[in-house]
Amino acid sequence: MSTSPSIGTAGWSYPHWNGIVYPKSHTGGFHPLETLAKNFNVVEINSSFYQLLKPELVKLWMKKTEVNPASNSRRKCTSDSRTAASLKTPR
Repeated sequence: MSTSPSIGTAGWSYPHWNGIVYPKSHTGGFHPLETLAKNFNVVEINSSFYQLLKPELVKLWMKKTEVNPASNSRRKCTSDSRTAASLKTPR
């Protein structure tokens, strides 16, 4: 287990980063995750908060980079009041 802090971004789908973080123009094979992986050691996967991720998609992302993916817990588990109420331990 590493004791060094991990520095990264919360996702990678930010068109307004073009020309700042990402190249201003992209080729057909461009993927922002690859660019971020060259500069950070972790990238948060925001889409996991909204839906279950397909294993094939996660494998593709991991193949494109060697960063540590950090995923969010699903909204259903963390933000849905009915789910939260059902998880409370009876006294």
